[in-house]
Amino acid sequence: MRSFALTRRQGLLISLLIPLIYGALSAIFWLNQPYVIQDDVRHHIVWMQRWADPELFPNDWSINYFHSVAPLGFKAVYRFAFLLGIAPLAFAKVLPTLLALVASFFIYRLTLRLFPVTVGAVLAVLLFNQQIWLNDDLVSASPRAFVYPIFGAFLDFLAAGAVWPCIGAIALQGLVFPQLAILAVAVLTVRLIKVSKRTLQLSSNRADYRLWALGLGVAIAVLIPFALDVNVSEYGPVITADQMRSMAEYYPGARNVYFEPLALRLLFKGSIGPGLPYFPTVVLLGFALPFLPKSRFPLTSRIQPQSRLLFDLVVASLGLFGLAHLLLLRLHFPNRYTYHTWRFVLSIAAAIFLVVLLERFLHGWNHRRIARSIRHNVQAGLVALGLATILFVPLYPPLLRVFQIWIVGKAPVLYEYLAQQPKDIQVASLALEANNIPAFAGRSLLVGRELTLPHHIRYYAEIQKRATAVIQGQYSPDPAALRQAIETYGIDYWLLDANAFDPGYFLQPSQDWLYHSSFNATVEAAIAQLKSKQLPAIVPYIPTCTVLQTPDLTLLDARCLLASTASVQQKNP
Repeated sequence: MRSFALTRRQGLLISLLIPLIYGALSAIFWLNQPYVIQDDVRHHIVWMQRWADPELFPNDWSINYFHSVAPLGFKAVYRFAFLLGIAPLAFAKVLPTLLALVASFFIYRLTLRLFPVTVGAVLAVLLFNQQIWLNDDLVSASPRAFVYPIFGAFLDFLAAGAVWPCIGAIALQGLVFPQLAILAVAVLTVRLIKVSKRTLQLSSNRADYRLWALGLGVAIAVLIPFALDVNVSEYGPVITADQMRSMAEYYPGARNVYFEPLALRLLFKGSIGPGLPYFPTVVLLGFALPFLPKSRFPLTSRIQPQSRLLFDLVVASLGLFGLAHLLLLRLHFPNRYTYHTWRFVLSIAAAIFLVVLLERFLHGWNHRRIARSIRHNVQAGLVALGLATILFVPLYPPLLRVFQIWIVGKAPVLYEYLAQQPKDIQVASLALEANNIPAFAGRSLLVGRELTLPHHIRYYAEIQKRATAVIQGQYSPDPAALRQAIETYGIDYWLLDANAFDPGYFLQPSQDWLYHSSFNATVEAAIAQLKSKQLPAIVPYIPTCTVLQTPDLTLLDARCLLASTASVQQKNP
């Protein structure tokens, strides 16, 4: 044990330094970009700009929808920061570091309760941070980012037997990310089953039942208002399993893939699979921990009885995962119950596994005869290489940016121009860059890839109508389709990609939300129109109606389009 001489205070300081390092590496990137935003922030948080200026996004269908589906606790956190003078989009960039700090604190304490070896707790925190920073969940600053500190606190309090803090964590989880409150109750339920002489028995400890009853009651109390939310019901009901199976939006190639046929991929990706972490791959060693022979690895004796909590968490997660498959979308997507929990379980289990192995290796290395052998010199080199890989590869900044999915705005001139226009304007576009307009210009987008979540029927029905109208208006040879789209939705500007009239435009990966959709017939008609070489009605008016142009984008004045098509109609009644 002398090999791991590290005090608990030192271990805690190192553990809190780890998220600060990762947060700083992220900050170095976004501080040097004038227009940068994390992908999911564009719909989870952009609507909050209305707190500073209520005139923004008036009657915006999508902005109102994302406002309505945001959990109460999530909104409260951002509202509090706003009242302190921190703008939501700015707060979304610093919040991940704060959440990671809190989560790291609880992971450190939890690991020490399960395996009281300080270096093991530090390693668990390192592996945990590598997983949450080399991903887009934490940096999204969305409701799912709060899972890590709150559920980490729940696990720590549960391992410590702290009843009321544990109940408080369940309540907070229900207010921010409801699915994990259900999982917390499932964990308490699994704890009621004890293994005695290879048989399953119900717990005889009254405290277990008291905690379970309190947890269930609190979870129900915080989840009922969420389930009965009137604002959300305006866009519902939630889509059913049969409806999902009939929609192209949930099949391979689409933006919201659910029915995925690639079995191996399902282990790591997609809403239908368990969401195992695949980077850093070292965490998968956590699965080997139960198979370590105690006789050969003495440090396994330090593993505490409370470590059964990890097993309970896996059982509860997989149970809800299966139930969510049977009750498709009634409990939301199945991976909500496993994706996050693997990060907790495997970080701790892999850390314990590695420390046990390392202690065994160092014990042998300290023996003089063994230390002189070439074989053990090679082993030492491999161990050093492995440790360096674990420590430094995940800190490579470009790697962080790839996993965190930061979106860098490519059209500053466009954002600045639109930001100077009236606050109630509406922009129509099929361009991928248009999805940045609400965040960077503060103006409404009629429809876009980031707005097309098909989970609520009435919401998505309106999105389909809007997308169909924009496609027909942009590609139909009949000016009436263009006029109808502009007049129906009050469109003020029409944004075109430079290659918008290329027949292969809809086959680009960025247009998956259009081509793989329930309104694909409209898309196919537009493709056929382009292949026929028949000129779309909008094309002749591009030179005269252009108000702004970049190498990749052209912004048209919709009033000019209306006036131009009207004059042509008068000449050719």
